[in-house]
Amino acid sequence: MQGISGECVMKPQILEVNFSPDCTWACLCHPGFYDYMFQTLFLDEADQCLVTQVS
Repeated sequence: MQGISGECVMKPQILEVNFSPDCTWACLCHPGFYDYMFQTLFLDEADQCLVTQVS
């Protein structure tokens, strides 16, 4: 795409990405999966759950 002055211009685009884990498998292997997930994400109680911080 060329701009007004003839130079090459990039136009940023927003890309939506949806992540859908296999929750059925996770619940079979870890019965408390949903409890841990919600405690970690919404209640900020990661220290009481079987989760590993990756960042």
